[in-house]
Amino acid sequence: MKTTKQATEQTKTLVLITRNFPPVRGGMERLNQNLAKEVARYFKVKILAPRGAEDFAPQADKVLTCPSSASLFLACAIAKSFILALKARFSIRIDVVLAGSGVTAPPAFVLAKLSGARLGVYLHGLDVVVKSPLYRAIFLPLIRRADFWIANSTATKRHCIDAGMPGEKISVIHPGVDIPETDLRSSSVTQLATEKSLPGHPILISVGRLTRRKGVKEFIQHSLPQIVARHPETMFLVAGSVPKHALLKNHVTKEEIENAARTAGVSHNVRLMGPISEEELASLYRAADVHVFPLIPIEGDMEGFGMVAIESAAWGVPTVAFAEGGVVDAVSEGVSGLLIASGNYTQFSCRVCDILDGKVVFPADQMKSFADEFRWEVFGKQVSECVFDNA
Repeated sequence: MKTTKQATEQTKTLVLITRNFPPVRGGMERLNQNLAKEVARYFKVKILAPRGAEDFAPQADKVLTCPSSASLFLACAIAKSFILALKARFSIRIDVVLAGSGVTAPPAFVLAKLSGARLGVYLHGLDVVVKSPLYRAIFLPLIRRADFWIANSTATKRHCIDAGMPGEKISVIHPGVDIPETDLRSSSVTQLATEKSLPGHPILISVGRLTRRKGVKEFIQHSLPQIVARHPETMFLVAGSVPKHALLKNHVTKEEIENAARTAGVSHNVRLMGPISEEELASLYRAADVHVFPLIPIEGDMEGFGMVAIESAAWGVPTVAFAEGGVVDAVSEGVSGLLIASGNYTQFSCRVCDILDGKVVFPADQMKSFADEFRWEVFGKQVSECVFDNA
């Protein structure tokens, strides 16, 4: 393995192609933004991303942009990849092309093969298991032709191997997390509670896009009534909205969630917050008692990792989750939370109540130490070493 010190000379150029990048908001967008930032410590980085990305990638050597919608982005990215490849023949150097997900494998493949660069793909789970015939006919064959792959979890790696990628060329590198600089459970805990008229209430949170695999509706139907029976003042705050331009149209609507709460008799215990700012998210974590991650198995879909479980630990909030997909890598049993057998809602409810009752305690410093292992700097170094070894 070449050393990181060698890589810091920035003698090699990496091109990151991703449709998931700010100003678009979300977990994968934060991942790719931080990937670009951290890898720029070791490589000259060029980025091909959605319009507006130039304002969020100051470390990049160059930023090219395309419309953010899937079809327009791919068409534009393929065209610009041809142009970049032509320039690579005469005026610029490209050593590695990294697709930020399987969705951008086509333009990444075009650029790598025409420029003679090595091709890598960062895979997140859904971009391997999705059942779309078109995707499996066009995208997966190009993904398989990469020179190396990065999987976001051991579960994703298993699916990559099942899809025909050689295990020895797949590196598991978990996404990173921002570690709060402030006191984890500071006096500002009361800010969100006061604003939302929630002082003294036990607070459960769910953070993420409203996809069916998140299991929010089923949690409200099967677990929340049991929790409310023991803790009547419990509030379940759901932060997130229906995803736009998603690879898989498998979302749950606000109306479906509201109807589930009404039918279960817990409407007054549920608040849908919609999309929230980073400042509001920080307040949400500070106010929360438990982060619930009630994932459900869905064929052709999966939770590749579960960054929000690491974020929760960083803020000193334990996670109770069903042991589905990559979340098994994101929750350390007994350290940052509890993993429950998939579909056992009674056990899920009991374990949430055990935390609310103080029967199970997770020290904040213990959770923060676990989250420290996922700092973006660590993530960036691991990705850079993987890329450098394959350059």
